[in-house]
Amino acid sequence: ISNKMMENNLNMLIKKFGIDTNNTYLAIVGGYALNCPSNSYLLDRFHFKMLYEIPCVNDTGLSLGYGLGEFYARKTDINFKLKSAFYGNKIEYDERAHMVDEYIESISKASAELFAKDISKEVIIWVEDRCEIGPRALGHRSILADPRNEKVKNILNEIKGRQWWRPVAPIILEDNVSEWFEKGTISDYMLKTFTAIPKVEKSIEAVLHLDKSARVQTINRKQGFLYDCIYAFYILTGIPIICNTSLNDKGEPMIDTFYGVLLFAIKKDIHIIYINHM
Repeated sequence: ISNKMMENNLNMLIKKFGIDTNNTYLAIVGGYALNCPSNSYLLDRFHFKMLYEIPCVNDTGLSLGYGLGEFYARKTDINFKLKSAFYGNKIEYDERAHMVDEYIESISKASAELFAKDISKEVIIWVEDRCEIGPRALGHRSILADPRNEKVKNILNEIKGRQWWRPVAPIILEDNVSEWFEKGTISDYMLKTFTAIPKVEKSIEAVLHLDKSARVQTINRKQGFLYDCIYAFYILTGIPIICNTSLNDKGEPMIDTFYGVLLFAIKKDIHIIYINHM
């Protein structure tokens, strides 16, 4: 029903304004933009050039609309560029870390090769630089895992205190997305859903929904160390994908302090933490 309503709206707009969808970006904002299957359906149904997406879509559309409307009414110049999804706080070393020294076995410099070996063995906590804006964990405040075993999804949902059927998302190397997902394209902010190509389904069971679809995030070389780590995992296993879910407990916001990360790891019995390449 939701898709049908959007189809009707788009058909009306396309006819009214004579839109050539092949040369037009589709922009969806508001809470509805979190409906990943619908975003992908509409792109495919109308053959839009691309989805114009932002990472912080939510239900503040009316408020933002009024604010922007006032700017334009006053003819105030606006110059803003959203360069990334990472405008939140940065986690730094917290002097209180010594309070849990008894739980820390060792600290070492991280490498992509070490990451590939670690994630092949167990779930890890991943913290990098500034936090994401918006509701998606995009690789700066995440719990990451090996996607090859469906049991991993159950482990992650137990850690998060969620129902068994809750999905976890794949992060995939951008260059490989079309090799693993039907009609797979760039999806920087995890706002599109793609269906796994049948021959690879068994290789990535932990990130697939019951209908073999997944809410995909693509990552490229510009994202630096996490890209290098996933690429190292790809070299080791032949899988250019890892499991990703947000770094928080049930009903709680993203963990955003160094001390909070350590306490979460202790509480959830997670043995490996990557913090800013350490």
